[in-house]
Amino acid sequence: MLPLLSIKLLSALALAVSLNSPAVASELKPINPSSEVAQEVAEYRIDQSPRSVVTEWKADNAKAYMIAIHGFGLHKGAFDQFAKAMQERNVTTYALDVRGFGGWGSKEKQSLNFDKTFEDVTALVHEIRSEHADKPIFLIGESMGGAIALQYSARFNGVVDGVISSVPANDRFAKFRTAFSVGTSYILTGGNRINLKNILVHRVFHNKELQRSWETDPDSKLNFKLAELLTLRRFMHDAETSATQIRSLPVLVVQGERDRLVKPQGTEKIFDELQTKDKQLLERPQGEHLTFEDGQFDDKVVSSVENWISQHSNIPILSASAQ
Repeated sequence: MLPLLSIKLLSALALAVSLNSPAVASELKPINPSSEVAQEVAEYRIDQSPRSVVTEWKADNAKAYMIAIHGFGLHKGAFDQFAKAMQERNVTTYALDVRGFGGWGSKEKQSLNFDKTFEDVTALVHEIRSEHADKPIFLIGESMGGAIALQYSARFNGVVDGVISSVPANDRFAKFRTAFSVGTSYILTGGNRINLKNILVHRVFHNKELQRSWETDPDSKLNFKLAELLTLRRFMHDAETSATQIRSLPVLVVQGERDRLVKPQGTEKIFDELQTKDKQLLERPQGEHLTFEDGQFDDKVVSSVENWISQHSNIPILSASAQ
């Protein structure tokens, strides 16, 4: 049996030369690379992004790496609190803005692009593998990000070491009311932009303060072209098919039982469709739609993720405080 280091080196080589992978089409560029001060948080551009589109929370003694992908309407900063919690447990997290969100420039010009986002994920994997070939890499995504994590892993088998996918389903509550609201907004704006504040924000959070924070966050995005919503719908619908193509990769699926946006049975169906035997469903009895973003996790969630990563990393324990 090949040692773990050899396996990781071979994986890095395969990633760089594979014709079926987006390989390194995107290039990661550090902001302020000349700084001599060791930074706990670093920012990066990708290609010609106008601003930072990747944030890295560096662990002092990283034993594993996570690439975090946000939900629809949010951005990389939504993972700040969770990434810091994992940082204390010797896990370095990179969070990226999906193309069309966050640091990708003007909200009026940038559109949702999943293929380019896949290239960005690959750029992050390549960056990590080039310097830490012996360390495991896990994708973690929520809602739209959860579907991206599943589909990326299905399309590029063996590139990462495991997936944590939270609420990746497309089976939504109040479909008729949602369609009516979208149609009304489309008509009132003359087919220009559709505002999802009432459809999205108010169903994701009960907490009024979190609702206001999302609505006023300059990096959030709540106005969309109809074409973007149709692209998202098709992509989320394909998540179930992607699940049938994951045959051996470890997968942790997460669902809040008080979710008002995605039906829990939709996520459970995706979990059932996963062909891998190494799968686990984490159900949160008090959880709403989000678990990892905007501080919606609790100590039990952090411990569950820590233990799951530990079990799939040949690492007996990750918590720095327990060493």
